[in-house]
Amino acid sequence: MMADVEIKITGLAELDRALERFPLELQRKELAGAWRKAGKIMAEDAKDRAPVRVATHEGFGKASGEHIRAPGFLKASIRLTVRTINGIPTALIGWSRAAFYGAFQEFGTSRQAAKPFMRPAFDSTAPAVIREFAFHLRLGIERTAKKLYAKGK
Repeated sequence: MMADVEIKITGLAELDRALERFPLELQRKELAGAWRKAGKIMAEDAKDRAPVRVATHEGFGKASGEHIRAPGFLKASIRLTVRTINGIPTALIGWSRAAFYGAFQEFGTSRQAAKPFMRPAFDSTAPAVIREFAFHLRLGIERTAKKLYAKGK
């Protein structure tokens, strides 16, 4: 017979303390999973805000031999990636290398004013991302604690 395991976690500080009880590999796994789920909120908002060029009836290409980017390419290239940086799982949201011109849109150039879409996406979704991250991390900690408790018995 297995006893129920109850873990009460209320805030981010409590999540951090509860997470520290686990082996490092399990900590990283739970953090990465929570970032994958929470980061989708910002990635989707950034995609919604990404500029899309209107195609003309002549097509979207330039002179022959140059790379052609279809309208919506920047929007479609926005991705969420979770990588471990300095031992800490980190959510990275950005565009692919092929959509390098996203930086020109976001930050501007000497000839083009900035038309940011990533920063506004971050600003508008940060509270929801934090709530979602805490929620999924809490679920992951509880799930992992139950598994470890079951193995110990």
